Amino acid sequence: MTKLTESERQKLKASVRRPHHEPSLSKYERIVADTPEARLRYIQFATQAAKLCKSKKPVAFGGDHWKL
Repeated sequence: MTKLTESERQKLKASVRRPHHEPSLSKYERIVADTPEARLRYIQFATQAAKLCKSKKPVAFGGDHWKL
């Protein structure tokens, strides 16, 4: 990692001191229903998101020390 100059160090410290404003959550982000239907929707979402990765690199599970 490169060393920061004094001016860069001061800017970094100033940015940490500033309050960070995040947008408020929507109605659907604030409340997570603990129901089987909500879990099913999440599982379906995660399944579809996992299908977006079209990696060509094969996964080689081998050796004596691999873990999932």
